[in-house]
Amino acid sequence: MTLVEAERISEYVTNLIASKPRDGYCRTSQLRGHSLCEISNAFALVIAKRRQVAGDDPSLRKQCRGFADKAGALVPALRMAVIPDADAEKLSRLARESADYGRAFSQLISKQLDDRDPEWQRYLKLEALDSFDNYC
Repeated sequence: MTLVEAERISEYVTNLIASKPRDGYCRTSQLRGHSLCEISNAFALVIAKRRQVAGDDPSLRKQCRGFADKAGALVPALRMAVIPDADAEKLSRLARESADYGRAFSQLISKQLDDRDPEWQRYLKLEALDSFDNYC
C-alpha cells in the first residue's frame, strides 16, 4: 500500500464513520473491500508520515498523538459500526423502533463481537496504533 492509498483509506473510513447515524450502522460494502488489518495499516502509514513531518515540534507531536489515539479507537469500533450487507438488508425490513429490530440488532452485534473471527484475530496481532505512534 502506498502512502497516497493509505491517506485515502484513512480519510474515507473516518468520514464514513463520522457520517453514519449515531444509532445506526454502515454496511461492509461501504468499506470498499478493505479489511480491519488494511485499515489499521493505512492509519499506521498516516501516523508515520505525520510523525516525520512533526519532527521535534512539541505541538505537532501532540497532534500526532491525538490522531493516533483516535485512530486506535476507531479501527476496533468498526466491529460494531459495520455490519454485513445481508444483515443490513434484514434489518432494513424491520421497523426501527420495534422489539424485533432491537432483538435482531443485539444478536447481530453479539455475532460481530465474536472473538473467533479470523480477521479480528489477525487484527489483534498488529501493534496498537498509539504504541506505533510512540515508536515513531
